[in-house]
Amino acid sequence: MHLPKQSKEIFEILSRGNFLCENSPVRSERDLYAVCEREFGAQYDFFEHIGFYLIHEDGYFYFSKESSASQVEDKLQMILEYIDLVELMLQFSATFGAGFRTTVSELSDAVQSNVVLKDRLDRLKNIAKPQTLHAQCAKVFEKFKKGGFMALEDEHAERYVVLNSYHYIETFLNAVKVNSDEPA
Repeated sequence: MHLPKQSKEIFEILSRGNFLCENSPVRSERDLYAVCEREFGAQYDFFEHIGFYLIHEDGYFYFSKESSASQVEDKLQMILEYIDLVELMLQFSATFGAGFRTTVSELSDAVQSNVVLKDRLDRLKNIAKPQTLHAQCAKVFEKFKKGGFMALEDEHAERYVVLNSYHYIETFLNAVKVNSDEPA
């Protein structure tokens, strides 16, 4: 079995629960994404032998593996935390999704002038209330970044890009919406 030399690096990133995204602003991550795409079959077979399933979705890769009940519960809890964050960002911009770019200042300015956004931001459970509105908005972006759904594109401007891995959250939210639309 021929494996690319980057397999160790790919494993180290994905085994920590991170994503490899085609639209990452980090060139090395885009390069690793391209390796996964090009060598998908060999990579899938190798990682499967050690208990990881290489999953290729719309513009991103991640690992899936057999999960205990508590791990599934933790994953669901993580998704539930993102529901409020996504609702805030969709209220900020209806075009929020993979490829969307914005700055902390743009969100902060919008929150300052929109009482609905301010209320949503204030109700976020897992965002500590820092001293400034700008710092509070920065924490929203950091939460998305920590989850692997956004990346800092320009540090000076504090501009972030929504990564293709955001589809992971969207898929879950759409499944919940479909199930809630079905009659009981």
